[in-house]
Amino acid sequence: MKSEEIMRRDEQGTYAKLIPTHKTKNQILDAANKINIENLIGPRSLHTTVIYSRVDCGNIPQAVCDLPIVAHGSHFDLFDNPDGTKSLVLVLDSSEIHELHSLLKHEYGATHDFPSYQPHVTLSYDYTYSTVPSKAILEYLQNLEFDKFIVEPLIVDWQEK
Repeated sequence: MKSEEIMRRDEQGTYAKLIPTHKTKNQILDAANKINIENLIGPRSLHTTVIYSRVDCGNIPQAVCDLPIVAHGSHFDLFDNPDGTKSLVLVLDSSEIHELHSLLKHEYGATHDFPSYQPHVTLSYDYTYSTVPSKAILEYLQNLEFDKFIVEPLIVDWQEK
């Protein structure tokens, strides 16, 4: 990583995420286990990122949105990781999550480093296959509920433990 890409330790950004309900966590993990996803993450790591802002937006209230928010599994995708591995993600379809992302950008000054916002839940941070699972499993990944909205300082060099 280039030095200009690394945030100084005394600078803070803002990270906001939605956490699925216990029922939804089980729903996601049961579906993932049905298709034997390798290196499946644990239930405590399941979330969808709403904002990954290198600008501090610490004034975002925890109650900025009405919960629960419902999303539907749209499709699977592979994201490249900085270390050369791939992550398998479940891309979500939810106008409420998109609206929350836009609200945080426009009302609270959050930034977004990517060309577009694609809400998703990461299923594996080290997925070695070059193809994604069949869309058939998506029937089990509908009506996913997220009941916690968490705002915290951004950790740029975060890694899955």
